[in-house]
Amino acid sequence: MPLGCDKSHDTGRNRDETRIATAFDAADKLTDTEWRPHIKTIIQVQRRVLTHNAATGLWNRSTETAFYVSNTTLGATPAATAVRAHWGIENTSHYSRDVTFGEDRSRIRTNPGVFARLRSFAFNILKANKTSTISQDRYRAAEPPLDVGERSGQLRPYVRPVARRSPLAIMGVRRRVRHQSVWRARGNMTLNGIA
Repeated sequence: MPLGCDKSHDTGRNRDETRIATAFDAADKLTDTEWRPHIKTIIQVQRRVLTHNAATGLWNRSTETAFYVSNTTLGATPAATAVRAHWGIENTSHYSRDVTFGEDRSRIRTNPGVFARLRSFAFNILKANKTSTISQDRYRAAEPPLDVGERSGQLRPYVRPVARRSPLAIMGVRRRVRHQSVWRARGNMTLNGIA
């Protein structure tokens, strides 16, 4: 027997979404299980989404049913609000961090939690000082500082001095040509495994 039902409808960005959230009391369903003290409400959310395809002019229909559990007794309206709030966090935080900082592509295997905290710290600073998009703000923050001109008094961009030697020359790597171009370090060590 449902505790309640909540229906909501949203449109925007070529999407027409209808959500029906239904809350069920879990007490009678979990009487003889170890889950009884932990689960009070089972929430069912049915989503029907129509997405407009601009190329064909047709609407694509998709349906999805998701189930959630709660350790407190909830009605359908607070449950639907909680589910929508969770997706708000996913869309604003996790998706933005992945797009801006490429977290899913990160290959850091040693102490990944430290780098995740650094990315979170940087993301929070960018979000607090947001002027346009976070990606544009990130690139703007990475720009070199402006330097004051000595004679004209006008601002000019700071230009980093050019190194006289290339980074490979500084590391002791020299270019050696045989049958093909091979980068070779001093001694017997090679950078690409070709002697």
